[in-house]
Amino acid sequence: MTNQPETTKPEAPTGAGGQVERVVSDATHVAHWATGPVYACETHANQIVALGRFMGTHVAVTSAEPGHECSNCKNERG
Repeated sequence: MTNQPETTKPEAPTGAGGQVERVVSDATHVAHWATGPVYACETHANQIVALGRFMGTHVAVTSAEPGHECSNCKNERG
């Protein structure tokens, strides 16, 4: 048994009624996936590229035009 400190996850911000608020980021990138373009923030664009690399495919990423939201942030928001 090791004497490592116990780690805890940081508390998520909560809104009215104690519900967790999820932030939706503006899309700064477009990941060109096999099923079509995916508008993504920088974090999610990197994750999409990593997923494609894991699956053995190349995912091209270009800059997004202003005015789009990150598709993955919206999906996480629920």
